[in-house]
Amino acid sequence: MTCEECGGDVLLDHVQGRLRGQEREAVERHLAACAPCRAASDDLRALSQLSGAPALEPSAATDQAIREVILGAAAAPKPATRRRWLRRSATAPSAARYFWIAAAAALFVCALLYSLASTPPTAPSRPVAVTDPPTAAPPPKPLVAPQPPADAKPGPAVLPEPPRPPAPRPPDLPTPPAPRPEPPKPPPPTPTPPKPPAPAETVVAAAAPEFGRVLKLTARSEMAGAPLAKGDRIFSGDSVACRTGSLLIEMQDKSVIALRAGTVAAPTLKGDDVSVRLTEGEVACSVTPRASGRFAVDTPQGTVTVKGTIFSVRLAGSSAIVTVAKGKVEARSEAGPVDLSAGERSTMSRNSAPTKPEALNPDRALAWVEEAGIAVPGPIWIAAGGPTAEFHAPMTKGRRYAEQSLTGEPVFANVDSRTLPSWEGRFLRADGTEGGWVAYAVDLPEAGTWYLWGRLYYPGPGNRLFRDDVEPRENDPNSFYVSVDGGPEKVFGNLRQDPETKALWYRRWHWGGEGAVELGKPAPLALGTLAKGRHTLRIRNRDAVETGGIPLAPRLDALCLTTLRDYRPRDEDFRK
Repeated sequence: MTCEECGGDVLLDHVQGRLRGQEREAVERHLAACAPCRAASDDLRALSQLSGAPALEPSAATDQAIREVILGAAAAPKPATRRRWLRRSATAPSAARYFWIAAAAALFVCALLYSLASTPPTAPSRPVAVTDPPTAAPPPKPLVAPQPPADAKPGPAVLPEPPRPPAPRPPDLPTPPAPRPEPPKPPPPTPTPPKPPAPAETVVAAAAPEFGRVLKLTARSEMAGAPLAKGDRIFSGDSVACRTGSLLIEMQDKSVIALRAGTVAAPTLKGDDVSVRLTEGEVACSVTPRASGRFAVDTPQGTVTVKGTIFSVRLAGSSAIVTVAKGKVEARSEAGPVDLSAGERSTMSRNSAPTKPEALNPDRALAWVEEAGIAVPGPIWIAAGGPTAEFHAPMTKGRRYAEQSLTGEPVFANVDSRTLPSWEGRFLRADGTEGGWVAYAVDLPEAGTWYLWGRLYYPGPGNRLFRDDVEPRENDPNSFYVSVDGGPEKVFGNLRQDPETKALWYRRWHWGGEGAVELGKPAPLALGTLAKGRHTLRIRNRDAVETGGIPLAPRLDALCLTTLRDYRPRDEDFRK
């Protein structure tokens, strides 16, 4: 039911109890949901109660009296309050019903005028002293209208015409009580200004600390699902995923972390402690030496802890492979730890101790790390006869014995050392300048103990070319002298026999180093502790015998400098 359907005669019938069945239920449901119609229903019910008489019966006298009251009300000033039910009923379709509504309104107006005229003037209240407690005024006595006799019959209402004073109320009509004034309307609410936004400091204080920034990325990487770009901030605890290419993150202390394609990791920063939780792929770390705090990579298989080094951790199935390029790390699983040094690798799983370290070429194993942007301190490779070599005759290079050479032109001393003044029966005296030499300028990327390997070839068959009563063994020419920055010379080469096969090293290309080792496992020549920067490496003839008829001078094909004591170079590493 709508408001229009409920207005006018339907509402009056409902108030006077003339509705039945579904129509009554429909009106009651509408009044329960519509406040304006409910207020109009209450007003009609109040007027019916004020009348105190049964429903008016139409007559000519009643019609005349109502017309006079309506005409007088139209000429008088309009009351301040209009009932919404009157406005609605003015457009209702039933004129007869509205006529009786107007009659009820006229009765209400007459009662109001009568009560105002019969109310005695109110005496002014007594002044109250300031010190007296406030006294509540007595409530006014209610007006009691004279009641008509019990046997009196209602007659036509005689209403006064304005502006004459109101006539006494006929005895057959009950006196209605004075209407209750409507409460004053409250002033419109003052709009409340919007609250200022929370200060930015609150958000910053609640945010996770910054772990680092993106230094470089070659393809697509994400953090918490959002794409990353160079310069973006990485926050502690956020998951970082390198989908393709590689991603490089730099911390404030200049430590760098590289993520390989297919890697998911979560870096965390807690005070001075740093941890990287690796859940997939491979991560490499170049850690700045730390005075305090812990730097670790956590995996399901165990933890790798360092204080200053370059290393990588790769997940492969149920194992984690740890490769160290610089410094030392501890790889620890639930079954125990193992220490790894530069140039070593170990595999660990959750329920077994890490495997025994194995030697390897770190720059070969970590080629992707260098492509990502971390400089892996691998070996320094030098072609003996390359363009940077500085020759001093009779040291030279040539294609003799160049078969299976890596450079094509090995270096040798083109002289018979037995003819030189510093010849001592089997070799030239150390710390001299005779016999020719070749020098190389080498830039070392870091300070430390450096080792030298050389790829060597001894043309002789080991037939005791140099033999005396002191050492009556095979000793064809097989060595050089080496010095750094003009320092003392050390014997380089001189290894005569393969310790595994027991075969002689003559007429075979091989990697040798420490000249003090003639029989046994090959070892590099220790050059000592060298500072970072440029150094001069000089290689001089020691026992070359090179003539037209006896071409037995040892050949030098390539050089390898490394800080890894246990690293042993391979031909494929040089080719790379």
